Amino acid sequence: MRYEVQNATTGGCRQLMLLAGIALLCLAAGRASAATLTASFVSEFLQVGQNASLSLTFEGVTPDTAPPPPKLENAQIYPQNSRSMAWSRDASGVNSLQVTYSYIVVPLKSGELTVPSISVSVGGQRLASNPLKIKVLTADQAEAAQAEAIEKLAWIKIEIPKKEAYLGEVIPAQIHIYATGVENLQLHQFKAEGFTLGKASHTTQSREVLNNIPYHKITFHMPIAARKIGRLPIGPAECTLNVQVPVDPRNRNDPFSQLDVFGRFQMKPMRLSSPIEEITILPLPTNNVPSHFNGAVGSFSLAVTAGPTNLAAGDPITFKVEIQARGTLDDLNLPEQEGWREFKTYPPTSQILQKDPLGLSGTKLFEQIVMPAHAEIKELPPFQFSYFDPNLRQYRTLTQPAIRLNITPNATPTVQPTLAGGQQAPPPEVEKPRDDIAHIEPRLGTLASSAGVFIQRPWFYLLQGVPIVAWLSALLWRQRQKALARDPKLQRRRQVEHLVQTGLRELRLLADRGEGEAFYETTLRLLKEQLGERLDLPGVSITEDVIDDRLRLKGVPTESLRRLHELFQTCNHARYAGQQTIADLNHSLAELAAMLAVLKQVRTA
Repeated sequence: MRYEVQNATTGGCRQLMLLAGIALLCLAAGRASAATLTASFVSEFLQVGQNASLSLTFEGVTPDTAPPPPKLENAQIYPQNSRSMAWSRDASGVNSLQVTYSYIVVPLKSGELTVPSISVSVGGQRLASNPLKIKVLTADQAEAAQAEAIEKLAWIKIEIPKKEAYLGEVIPAQIHIYATGVENLQLHQFKAEGFTLGKASHTTQSREVLNNIPYHKITFHMPIAARKIGRLPIGPAECTLNVQVPVDPRNRNDPFSQLDVFGRFQMKPMRLSSPIEEITILPLPTNNVPSHFNGAVGSFSLAVTAGPTNLAAGDPITFKVEIQARGTLDDLNLPEQEGWREFKTYPPTSQILQKDPLGLSGTKLFEQIVMPAHAEIKELPPFQFSYFDPNLRQYRTLTQPAIRLNITPNATPTVQPTLAGGQQAPPPEVEKPRDDIAHIEPRLGTLASSAGVFIQRPWFYLLQGVPIVAWLSALLWRQRQKALARDPKLQRRRQVEHLVQTGLRELRLLADRGEGEAFYETTLRLLKEQLGERLDLPGVSITEDVIDDRLRLKGVPTESLRRLHELFQTCNHARYAGQQTIADLNHSLAELAAMLAVLKQVRTA
């Protein structure tokens, strides 16, 4: 993932046209922020006799001319014939236009330099800048402080909104990067063992002044969900970027230095690593757990529809559940419904209808085919969905009322048989009525013994056994269906086998189309479901830790464990590390198929 911030300097009509275009866009959107005026230096200290840059930045307004320079004691100040502009977008999506004028300040004496507040009238508004106080050092003092100052030109940190969270709860983590000037920013790593990582695709940019220095602040929003309890570390996050660094006067004439147009700054490549934050993950309560709870954590609402409701016994009904969630969507599944035993159910399909840019909320639609077993069924039983609300710290159950059904017996009409070639068989001949009076035969004729009596044929007795065999087969099938209903492990194994087969077909299509994000989300889901079925755990609770904690004890080879770790890491890393090639996707697909074959051989818990 790459994110670039470019500064532009203006001096002609081209920049004025661009500036006017940006201003019109902001005005058309009606989202401009309140006007401000900020004064800042580009470093934390000045050096006696050396030029320093003082910036006056207008935000939200566009002045026609540069403000007059303020009067300074023990320093000289000169306006520069330069103006730069930029615009940024904060976390709420508000666009801010920034126009900056620069002044050259030459300190004449060591000590402390004070820049008074500067008051300017722009567009009928009276704006005043903040007063500044900055240290002025001698040459020897400045050389010693220069090394420390470079480290303050850019840094990275992780922000977690809470110190405690529950297992499976989505946490909106943020990665903040501060830099005086930044180019070619690239986020390389965000380490969070024991967490499922979302995609850091939504970024915001703003401007902050800290210790008299203006910083570009770039924020990556990273939703994470804990899959392990205890005190867990989050971080470090690492990135590379080019940082704007003041030029050392001794290198000002170096032809290989990448200086800006005024010769004051150069871009220096840096690699930043954030401190590690910690958060306590609490287990879900074990008291009063609803029977329909299957691992959903967050805040949810649902809507249920079914149709048709007027049907014959054995006809399918399409049952739809739309769940609006503030929490994880990828691992959200429908719970088993205990009251649906008189219905034949098929595995549901799902799709995410909408998802916010931060990945913290959205809507997921489930569709499931159910078939009533007989005509005596009068309704589709109530649907229940349970979840744990981390804000209320308690379980909640949503219940949709029963849906009335009108089921008629399935009367199958007699179908006229069809002959070869598609022609209908002729209707049976109607026997013509005989005459009421039959003539008496004058002679009886020759008597013959009947050799074709059915009761004397062996096949007659075999034919009598066909209904008995059919009845026994139906009885065995019914007993087998009851055994499946009483054995949830066997039922789950069959559902997971079906899920894996359909999932592998879907992954082949995603790999051919190069859709990396959807590919790795599906890969991770199949791994979790297969591991959960083998270990008798909910798929939502599966993490990398079970590889060592559970699979190693079951005798899985070390090489297979290593490959499983790599596949988990590939899935997590691919969610925010950028695009993958089709060759990478096909390689991951082959690894997944091999690992699923290994997991099927693991003995169940």
